[in-house]
Amino acid sequence: KLDPYGIFTKERGFAPGDPRRCRGHRYGPREGFHQMEKEFRILDYVGEALKNPREVEIEKKEPVSVDYFKEILEEEENKKEDDK
Repeated sequence: KLDPYGIFTKERGFAPGDPRRCRGHRYGPREGFHQMEKEFRILDYVGEALKNPREVEIEKKEPVSVDYFKEILEEEENKKEDDK
């Protein structure tokens, strides 16, 4: 089966040939076609990940302190003044 997990499968609300969706009436690819093409390429990877899940650790990044942020801004302002 192409998409056993139903990842990229959704019910369509328009009948085939409906002018609101049919590319024959719009003279080009249908909306979202290029995104679907990209999703189709990664479908095997997503399915494999769902079949064989593994534990991962996500590194929690600390927010930048206000003081450090001010330092960065001051350094950049000084660089601009030196360039003048």
